[in-house]
Amino acid sequence: MEGLFGTVVTFDRVIGLGEIVSGEATFPFHATSLTNGSRNIVVGAEVAFVTLHASGGRLEAGRITECFST
Repeated sequence: MEGLFGTVVTFDRVIGLGEIVSGEATFPFHATSLTNGSRNIVVGAEVAFVTLHASGGRLEAGRITECFST
């Protein structure tokens, strides 16, 4: 598992699926991977996440935490 930073570029709250872009790569995710328990995140949010192996050998984002400025 590799720690990365990226931006949420799509998220459908109804079905709970979205995508994060980090560099040149895009990682799908499910709302259950959000660490705050809300199952909701806004498009454009900056996040930290790890990559996980999903079915079929593809990578997806997991343990997603929104990054906040202080």
